[in-house]
Amino acid sequence: MLRYLFTRRTDWTVFVTAVAASLTLMLLGPKSQARTVWFLQHTLLAPAEIVVGWVDRGVGVYWENQRLRARVARLTIELDESRAERGENDRLRRLLHLSERHPYDLVAAHVVGRSLDRLGGSLALDKGDAEGIEANRAILTPDGLVGRIERTSRHAARVLTLLHRDCAVAARIERSRVDGVVRWEYGDRPTLDLLYVSSQEDVKPGDEVITSGLGGIFPA
Repeated sequence: MLRYLFTRRTDWTVFVTAVAASLTLMLLGPKSQARTVWFLQHTLLAPAEIVVGWVDRGVGVYWENQRLRARVARLTIELDESRAERGENDRLRRLLHLSERHPYDLVAAHVVGRSLDRLGGSLALDKGDAEGIEANRAILTPDGLVGRIERTSRHAARVLTLLHRDCAVAARIERSRVDGVVRWEYGDRPTLDLLYVSSQEDVKPGDEVITSGLGGIFPA
């Protein structure tokens, strides 16, 4: 019966063990009690304390790692946002400089679509007739010419870029002032060619090609 009780009821086992240990300590003298307590503390309880210490340190390290991971993620997001803001500020400064350099009525627009096909490339803009965008207007960036407006709708426009066969640009060699036409040649080795230039003209590798302004579409 007692064996069954101790096996099924762990709390009874702990209670009886604690009572027996207490009675034993009460029957011992002060010195014997001190030695017994020291023995129990350094032999039976010490391993438990070590395990508890390991667990406590492990839990602490785990939560510290979680905190550091969260901080790294937060700092990474802040760094990305800061880089994006710096890039946007740089683009805005360059657009302002572009507006100051060109005496034209410039309209800023965002590219909302891009198409690459066998003939070349085209872009879709988020501005159209309602914003004053018209066909055959030049598309510029601070880095240079992009292409021209092919057609427009109320709030959208399609752009033929320099990488489209139907976008030809009157151009000029800046150094020698030799005129020609720049057009994309699609093939095994696609290139931008300067056409209608005689082999006798003063053209050298490394010459910079700029728009000439001839034709009335693209500004010089």
